[in-house]
Amino acid sequence: MDRSWRAAWAAWTIVIGLAIWGLADCPRRGDVGLLLRGDKVGAVERGSPAAAAGLAPGERIRLAADPSDESLRLELARLTPGQSLSVVHGQRSATLVARAPSRGLVAYRLAWALVALGFLLLGAAVGRRRRDRVALVFFLWCTASGLVLAPRPAWPIAAGAIAEEILSSAAALFLPALLVHFFALLPESRGRRRKLVAYGLYGGAAAWTLAQGVAATAAPGLQEALLPVGALLFAAGAAGALISFALSYRGASPRHRRRLQVLFWSAAVGLVPLVAMTLWSNLGSDPGALGRLSALLVLCVPAGFAYAIEVHQVFDFRWRPSRDRAVTADALPTTPPVFAAADSRSVVDAVAADLHSRLGLAHCGVFRTEERNGAVLATWLGDLPTPPAPAGLPADVSRALTRLSRPADLGEVGALVEGTASRAALGDLREGGTKLLLPLFSGSRLVATLALGPGLSLDLSLPRHRAALREYAAHASLAVEHADLGAARDDHSRVDRELEVARGIQEHLLPERDPVFPTLAAAGASIPSGRVGGDYYDYLPLGPRRFGVAVGDVCGKGVPAALLVAHVQAALRRHAGAETRPGEVLNALNQELARYHQAEKFVCLAYAVVDAPSRTVTWANGGLHPPLWIKPGDGVHALPGGDLILGVESETRYREHQVHLAPGESVVLLTDGILDARSGNEDFGDSLLPECLGRWAHLRAPRLRDRLLAEARGFHRTGIIDDMTVVVLQAM
Repeated sequence: MDRSWRAAWAAWTIVIGLAIWGLADCPRRGDVGLLLRGDKVGAVERGSPAAAAGLAPGERIRLAADPSDESLRLELARLTPGQSLSVVHGQRSATLVARAPSRGLVAYRLAWALVALGFLLLGAAVGRRRRDRVALVFFLWCTASGLVLAPRPAWPIAAGAIAEEILSSAAALFLPALLVHFFALLPESRGRRRKLVAYGLYGGAAAWTLAQGVAATAAPGLQEALLPVGALLFAAGAAGALISFALSYRGASPRHRRRLQVLFWSAAVGLVPLVAMTLWSNLGSDPGALGRLSALLVLCVPAGFAYAIEVHQVFDFRWRPSRDRAVTADALPTTPPVFAAADSRSVVDAVAADLHSRLGLAHCGVFRTEERNGAVLATWLGDLPTPPAPAGLPADVSRALTRLSRPADLGEVGALVEGTASRAALGDLREGGTKLLLPLFSGSRLVATLALGPGLSLDLSLPRHRAALREYAAHASLAVEHADLGAARDDHSRVDRELEVARGIQEHLLPERDPVFPTLAAAGASIPSGRVGGDYYDYLPLGPRRFGVAVGDVCGKGVPAALLVAHVQAALRRHAGAETRPGEVLNALNQELARYHQAEKFVCLAYAVVDAPSRTVTWANGGLHPPLWIKPGDGVHALPGGDLILGVESETRYREHQVHLAPGESVVLLTDGILDARSGNEDFGDSLLPECLGRWAHLRAPRLRDRLLAEARGFHRTGIIDDMTVVVLQAM
């Protein structure tokens, strides 16, 4: 997909360059009132220089000095007012003197140029925000529309004019195929037969383009025969596109149909003149006065799409930034919002409302699990399905979802309840449009099942979307679980059991193994002060021999701190990427946390990018203790300090630092639980830490980590012990 997008953007750049070039040429190009069709006169404007010279439709025409009709096109495009051109038409010679274009003609040319730029800018705006198949097809359609509608520039060489003419004609043929394909993918990729039709139209357009290229270089006589073939192919494709749109509109859910209405009417008003103008251009006929007004109608298409994107979110985003921004297809939510709900029922309802709104789903049903009766329908958001949704889900379905423990489509669940009466309930959901069942757990107990309907432009069957929803469900289940813990705080034995589950979840969020390379090794550990803690560390793979390291300490202790840790870890993984610098990651994470304006959401966090081959560590520090650099034989050195903790000030910018490690040297990242371990009036960080690290400099990373944690815990005698986390990065 990335290669396709790179190629599409390259084509877009070329087309917008041609459009701007042609737009700049519009006011100064001359006019002879002549429309060519191959090597013949297609149409002659009344009162024009061509009419005064006696040219008539159907006559063959060429340059007096060059028989090539492409040379004639090139010279006509170069004419400026007052210049003359000698031609031969039929058996007679004539001289065409270009006149200054009228205001109406200049306005007509500029209008088409602006419509072309409107299509190109619309495609670019969508392409910047989405990177999926629907957006790619739409982007290519906008690019092809821009190439067809943009005014032709005055090429200095004939080869450029020939190439552009062929590409423009090919783009006109690809337009219907792209539209058929687009409306086969919207809503939610259900038009498989229409996709086959689109592929057939692609093949026909490609074959016509190849034949046109052969005709332009080796068989000029073939060009005239190809024109009506191209016109018929375009007309058939245009009819197919309109039928595809009608089928998409009819097959959409009521909620999605309301969102598609603007597109339907803007396409109906704008595409008909576009089809007519393209046919006229291929057949070489003069559109007359009606053609002068068609640009205004075609402008309805990009304007209608822009309106539908902003108001109805047909691509699931808006132009204007919003605090509650809709999700894009390549960035499905992996974490729910931080819910301040009193009980698990409220959390489940909030999760359902969040998914229904952010994914633009046709519906989202909530089935609450009961101990003996399976699951009972409690809430239904969005369109009411036909046939009606079942009143509940049998216990077999609940057991199947518990066994899967992840979002699953109806086919997966149906395979686990084969031969039971439960398949009838699944059949009703399938007929009503439900695509996915998303279970929410509290520990190992199934609390609720969400029935997710189809999205308008998001295909929930794609593996990357399933993975994102699975992570979302895991975090939502954690929120449900902790809501249950809060509601049952008076039942101490139950709280103990739930805290054990939470501890297991938090331990599961920590890395399973430390990264080790021939040139560098890492060793980390986190010890909570209670059942669950507010410290964490994480490794993020960034390439074959590059990885990120995060060490964090959130405000507070216990369950609230553990929830914030899970939220911070997911947010950091979302912001960190192979090409994202540490300072940029902390900037983005800080802005996200600062929006809450809550003191309990402050976080001390350091994030480093480690390049194992070069033994280089690049980091940014948001309030954590400065990293310590252990140099055997040269003691322990504190590296440059950190900036403000995260979540306080959204405008804070985090600086980056870098160190290159020689073999045997180490960098230690640690939280204040180790530094603040107290014995009487002494702190471990002040009295023993530098001495101990210098004495242990020769130890390998895992041994150094273990000795440091053991020494700090053994040193502590006074006050409340804090969470302790350390990561050692050692060059070898």
